[in-house]
Amino acid sequence: MTNFYKMFIIIFLLYPISGFTGSSVKDKSKKYKEMVKKQHSSDIERKEALLRKMRAFMDEINGVLRSSNSKTRIDMPVDIDKVEDIDDKKHKYSFKENIKKVYAYINSSNVNIRTAPSTGERVIGLGGFAEKVEILAQTNYMETIGGIKSRWVLIRRSNANEDEGWIFGAFLSKNKPERKEKPQDKKKIIASSKKGFLVPTEGRRSSNYGYRIDPITKKRKSFHRGIDIAAPTGTPIKAAADGTVIRSGWSRGYGNLTVIKHEKDLATYYAHQSKRLVRKGQKVRKGQVIGKVGSTGRSTGPHLHFEVRRGRTALNPNRFIR
Repeated sequence: MTNFYKMFIIIFLLYPISGFTGSSVKDKSKKYKEMVKKQHSSDIERKEALLRKMRAFMDEINGVLRSSNSKTRIDMPVDIDKVEDIDDKKHKYSFKENIKKVYAYINSSNVNIRTAPSTGERVIGLGGFAEKVEILAQTNYMETIGGIKSRWVLIRRSNANEDEGWIFGAFLSKNKPERKEKPQDKKKIIASSKKGFLVPTEGRRSSNYGYRIDPITKKRKSFHRGIDIAAPTGTPIKAAADGTVIRSGWSRGYGNLTVIKHEKDLATYYAHQSKRLVRKGQKVRKGQVIGKVGSTGRSTGPHLHFEVRRGRTALNPNRFIR
């Protein structure tokens, strides 16, 4: 066989393979785009169907309520069309996007890494001096601890498990530190932490301080004067700081309520208790058990409603819990 025929056979065999491969990739890409588009349309249809069923159900219930001359009405718990804090762009992904990672360095030794942005939360690890960590997020508020003002930062470590947790921003530096921070700076933060309020019970933070959708009325922009910590009925409740019990009794909204007055005209409120263990006028110490978690009063389940007040003004408990 001549070289000419050999070359002709090779070209003949290779051409359809390369042509088929290129065509296949384009076809698959088009197919995947169509699948995504079809899935999106299907999701929208399912959402609309669910909304129609929900509206029909509410109309039926409201009809029964009207026929019984009741003034109560039910409404959609969330108006989906008015949700403004979700951007469609946040939910679009592409292999072409190259998200730039941001890193920082821990500027102290044995820095507590916590489950949530508060010194009262559980410690899940200790960061080392000059350790490089990836920055994932940060709180939108500033907190002052020991005279140092900073945000809490969510970080990811470079260890085998790529652990994630929250660090007080004062312990992070943009550039790698060459020497450890001044000892007095760290002492200020530690001393301040010891002076702060104790987390009053063990459980899951179910509602924070500030505006929210009321769990009972479902009204938007309902102001929540404290924090809620969900826990099983009977879980011990501890005094957040030394003080004197100025109230221990029943309150219509709070249920079984204990109020403790502290220094600097501060007072802490412990609501919805299943059982109160202290009486009015009694002196209590920080960490002393004063009651048990319950669901008395205006409550949807067992939890502790915890408030911090100065006079009649409710303050953000997150500023005081250490």
